[in-house]
Amino acid sequence: MKKVLLICSVMQLFLSSCRKEKLETKPDVTPKPFYAPSTVLEEPEAEPTYHEDTATQYEYRIGKSGDYTYNYDVIGEDKKGSKVSGNITIKDKYGNGQLTNSDGKTFDVTAEWIGYGKLLTKDEKGNEYFLVAE
Repeated sequence: MKKVLLICSVMQLFLSSCRKEKLETKPDVTPKPFYAPSTVLEEPEAEPTYHEDTATQYEYRIGKSGDYTYNYDVIGEDKKGSKVSGNITIKDKYGNGQLTNSDGKTFDVTAEWIGYGKLLTKDEKGNEYFLVAE
């Protein structure tokens, strides 16, 4: 009986030592800007190609024909229905900006057009916000 227990113990020890530990890899949850932050100007009015147009949804645009960067005021909500508002700068289909929630907290987001006047944004924690351009 002791031999059987000894053999079982040795086999269990052998089998447990053969198990490979799973390496835990945490996904990178930090948002990546869709374009270089240098395209967001601190003082866009100083840019020679600065243009405002009150007849359109965008606040202003900068750049040369076919290569514009647009700026929009936006409103929307998260998946829970909490209201947010802010400002987004877009070049082509992607951009980034800042939103403010109903508690007054301001945070950075990355943005992507998902339809006419509709944006999907994500913050650094991976929370999604559905926005419309005003």
